[in-house]
Amino acid sequence: MTTNNSNNSNKFFEVRLAIYAGSNERKAFDTDAMRSLGFTGVDFDSVKAMLQTAVLPKEAFYPFLAVRKSVQEFLAQKGMNHDLLGRLFNPQEREEIILFLNEKKSEYEEAKKVFLADYARAKSEQLEKVRNSAALKGLEPEPLVRAVAENQPSVEYYARKFEFRFIDSSIELDAEEWRYELKKINEDLVERTCYELSRDAEKIRNDLTSTTTRVSKILEQVARLRSLSFYIPALSSLASDIEELVNNHCGGVKRPKEYSQAETLLASSLVKVVWENARNLVKSKATLKPIFLEEAERVAMLLQEDEDQLNIGFSESQQDLEVKPEPEPELIEEIEAPSVIEEIVDVIPEFKKPPAPAVSSVGAFAF
Repeated sequence: MTTNNSNNSNKFFEVRLAIYAGSNERKAFDTDAMRSLGFTGVDFDSVKAMLQTAVLPKEAFYPFLAVRKSVQEFLAQKGMNHDLLGRLFNPQEREEIILFLNEKKSEYEEAKKVFLADYARAKSEQLEKVRNSAALKGLEPEPLVRAVAENQPSVEYYARKFEFRFIDSSIELDAEEWRYELKKINEDLVERTCYELSRDAEKIRNDLTSTTTRVSKILEQVARLRSLSFYIPALSSLASDIEELVNNHCGGVKRPKEYSQAETLLASSLVKVVWENARNLVKSKATLKPIFLEEAERVAMLLQEDEDQLNIGFSESQQDLEVKPEPEPELIEEIEAPSVIEEIVDVIPEFKKPPAPAVSSVGAFAF
């Protein structure tokens, strides 16, 4: 859809898809099979409608499921659903979309050829699985094998059933004749964009796998917003703002261990800001950068507080580890008490103290 005036778009481009990816389960159990499973006659009617079993190996359908998932993921980034007009896309991306779908259709057709050529072997493989499983559980295998074999579709069924079809069409409504309806269509698309941007941002915010994953998913939203800007021009500048903030503040895309704590927190903050302000951002009632930078200042303040607390704690622990010198003992002057001998001498004059022994030094020892 392209914009023909400042308010509403009147040109729409849509794609419709029909991709059959197969199913390996069917209601295959008959009376004998249910009796083999231990059910009695009174249970048959109530149980038969509920029992399903695999009639083919589920791995046989993996290539088709992979193609369908790839197409769904690609188109999910390129368009917007509308109840009246279906899945709408940017007409400027028509060539890219059709090229991708044709490539996937070729991949699907190759998988179909392999499936049909290998179908007989896949049928036999599944019957052998049923037989072995029944034997391990102590059940009579043949009624179960026969019930599954009778419900395995023919190869012609899958040759007809497997199809990858799509049509693309361009719609242009007369701007004057459909003025009121066009206004409603564009309002619907804006509201849908508000809802999906908020929803997707919340999913990214709750995804705690890694910062790399979070940043990658944010940039996926950038591509989606640019694709949707064909009917909301403001989304182009919003996409550019998100991309700039991711690269300048969140570290861009790199390995998980390469992100700093600040970059990890800022990536989470960016998603939070988009989630909380999605409606105003889409409707140009708010600008992303000032809101995010205010949040970034808060994050920087918190990190600084954490660092200050860490430094205080480190300083205290260092003080605890320092060896403090023991205080020198206070010197107390001793008063020598008179010896007992001196007291005796004073009292008994006749008593004589023995002479002091002579001291001689030899080498480093005193004798």
